[in-house]
Amino acid sequence: MSSMGQTVSEFVYGPQPPKPPPLKGHPTGLKRTSDNLIIIKMGMIGDSGVGKTSIVERITENRFCSNYVCTIGVDFRVLRSEPYKIQLWDTAGAERFRRITPSFYRGMAVVLLVFDISNRETFNSITQWTAEIRAHARPNHEILLIGNKTDLVDKRAVTTEEAEKYAFDNEMMYIEVSAKSDDNKVINSKILEVINKYMSKVDFKG
Repeated sequence: MSSMGQTVSEFVYGPQPPKPPPLKGHPTGLKRTSDNLIIIKMGMIGDSGVGKTSIVERITENRFCSNYVCTIGVDFRVLRSEPYKIQLWDTAGAERFRRITPSFYRGMAVVLLVFDISNRETFNSITQWTAEIRAHARPNHEILLIGNKTDLVDKRAVTTEEAEKYAFDNEMMYIEVSAKSDDNKVINSKILEVINKYMSKVDFKG
């Protein structure tokens, strides 16, 4: 596990971030920090090579590095965005590591499911990933389907329409990004929108 999880980064988003639903009382099944932030466990899932770690870097640092190697195990980051403290888990997607990932689904409120728009096989894999998420993540979890590498427009192998249809049919939100060239504000605002959607379904006590 990376030591990056010890650092809390401010979550950067667009000029009009989605407003959270009313969050009065204690959220059932979720914890709060000592400064009253709601802890949201969020996972990054998908095949090896789709750019999960690059998206994490774009989300947290707004940068791109071209020399990433396959993530071994799990990298862990912490993001702060009132009223949330987001724990972001970058889970290895290679088949030889797939056996370690089910335990990391547990407790996840939001899952970022990533495929490469220039690699048809990675899109075909999302059906299996979806089944695993549904089986192991927190009840009422939300999935944001992310089509990465839109900068490879000439190599596109998955159309926007079919990805949108998959997302619609499986009750997910969908966004296309380029971790290489896009600013992080658009994707971060979408992530907040998905978190808010999840929180709108959570029961509060007290």
